[in-house]
Amino acid sequence: MTKNEKISKSLKLHYRTKKTIKSVKKISIFIAIVMWVSFLAGAEAKAPEARQWGLPVSGDRTDISIADQIRIVAMDEGHPEFATYLVKLAYCESKLDPTAINDKGNTPAGSKDRGVLQINDYWHSNVSDECSFDIECSVKYTIKMIEKNRQSEWVCDKYVKGVPLEIVMK
Repeated sequence: MTKNEKISKSLKLHYRTKKTIKSVKKISIFIAIVMWVSFLAGAEAKAPEARQWGLPVSGDRTDISIADQIRIVAMDEGHPEFATYLVKLAYCESKLDPTAINDKGNTPAGSKDRGVLQINDYWHSNVSDECSFDIECSVKYTIKMIEKNRQSEWVCDKYVKGVPLEIVMK
């Protein structure tokens, strides 16, 4: 084998190696993209309603705002028409604070309003503290009350009904 043939063979081997490395890089990038899409699809499967609202999806709801969690529960419960009303009600009642407690000025005296939707422990004694302070549980309960046309039991109902969200949240 001549010197030129050896160089030519060496260059071909080098070129093939370089081409293989490029192919491996492309395959690695493709695999990374497929894995990322699979991750997103898995997260979306856990919270498909969030995608409809254009919300971030991570597989659990800890990275989603309180208002968006309320909207998602309304959607999950089959009541998208309640979503904005519930956010307005929760904002008026507790400023969207799921740990809020109010024990002042309640009827009867000594009763407590609890959680993001300020569920009163006297008038709604069937609702535990655990449920009252849990966003999903308290929203589901409030939806049941709305279905029974009992939303007027919340003081803020009269202040938020028919008022645009932007005005309520000022």
